[in-house]
Amino acid sequence: LFSLDLSLTITLGSQEQSILKRIPYLLPATVTTEVIDVQDQE
Repeated sequence: LFSLDLSLTITLGSQEQSILKRIPYLLPATVTTEVIDVQDQE
C-alpha cells in the first residue's frame, strides 16, 4: 500500500500533497473495517 502510494506520488508530482493528505484517512478506514469484520465473525 505504501509503495503504491509512493509511486503514485512520484508519477503525479504536482498532486503529491493531495495523495499524502488522503493516506492518513484511508488507512484508519481500512483498519476499522477489518476490526469490525473480525468482531462480527466472533
